[in-house]
Amino acid sequence: MKAITLWQPWASLVALGVKTIETRSWATSYRGPIAIHAAKRPLGNGALNVGAYTNVTGEPIAQGQQVMSGPNFQLVVCPLGAIVATATLADVVPIVARATDIKAQRMVVARKTLPLRLFDPTVPFGEGTVTIEEQRPYGDFTPGRFAWLLEDVKPTTERCPACWGEGHVWVPSGAFATRCTTCDHTGRCDPIPAKGHQQLWEWAP
Repeated sequence: MKAITLWQPWASLVALGVKTIETRSWATSYRGPIAIHAAKRPLGNGALNVGAYTNVTGEPIAQGQQVMSGPNFQLVVCPLGAIVATATLADVVPIVARATDIKAQRMVVARKTLPLRLFDPTVPFGEGTVTIEEQRPYGDFTPGRFAWLLEDVKPTTERCPACWGEGHVWVPSGAFATRCTTCDHTGRCDPIPAKGHQQLWEWAP
């Protein structure tokens, strides 16, 4: 399965369904299932404010960091060096400042998704829309970068990335199914320790 590494707390904010757009300086032609991996190293020291969330960095707590969220500042463990969620990479579109950005329009001429225009309050996404203002705290939306649109996000506690929640995996020949040992046949698992990379990379259980 393809995987992408994010710093915390962004990886866990994806798993929580808060962050639905990952922004990158580069694009990919890949579309489909993707694993969300939390980087092993914490980002900086001290408290990092991300929207309404505060990432407590420094000394890892319970093998991870914590996110304080909501009005009651609920503590949510943010694992480090682990697969924390799965999603579907629906599209990758350029971020533009103007609707007349011809170069960006040409890049997505064969796609249904329009370039992400910063002056629009919402953009078409899947069966609905994404409110850009709500996503601004969770990414770098500088024109010239790319928006990776994520759909069907589920934490590993709801869907095992090794078997996509089915409890079994297919052998290379495709002729027989074997029980998933990552999730112990339940279709869900704890965050899975893994070493990630900066680019899009291949994860295997």
